[in-house]
Amino acid sequence: MDTGVIVRPVEARDVAFILNLERSCFADGWGRVFLPEMLARRSTVGNVVAVEGTVCGYSIYRRVKVRRNGFEFRKLFLDFMAVVPECRRSGLGTLLALEMLENLDVGRPMAETYVRERDLASQLFLRSCGWIATGLESECGEEPWYRMVFRNAWTDNWLETYRQRRLTPDNVDAVLGTG
Repeated sequence: MDTGVIVRPVEARDVAFILNLERSCFADGWGRVFLPEMLARRSTVGNVVAVEGTVCGYSIYRRVKVRRNGFEFRKLFLDFMAVVPECRRSGLGTLLALEMLENLDVGRPMAETYVRERDLASQLFLRSCGWIATGLESECGEEPWYRMVFRNAWTDNWLETYRQRRLTPDNVDAVLGTG
């Protein structure tokens, strides 16, 4: 059995867990057909975080090509992230977010997501990871969503600090301040 905390790619055996967690955390979770289809795309990355061999959370994001002012760069789009309620506030969500942010382009680092206006817990979590809300958006008749981006002047320092303090099963308590 595994010990410690690890982040690894989503495997087929994780799909049932992710679907159950999605249904328990969100009123409008997505269906069994959509998840495998999404994960099959080359631009999509899915990770799970496991503690002592037990999966406790997941994140799914996409690499999106953007062309602006004659330049092409990649940005990351965070589609889904959740941690089981018993494991929240233990640093696992932060670990998933940081694992994603390690894949930012060097030249123009940017990540983006949308969070419901009423979902204050998610807004505060992302803000604690360096994301900022850039505006409130809504489509006809839908509830408002905040567009949140991770585009930082401090990326180099903040992300480099994370990389230097890379989590291992031996130092997870010290780095996350849980021990």
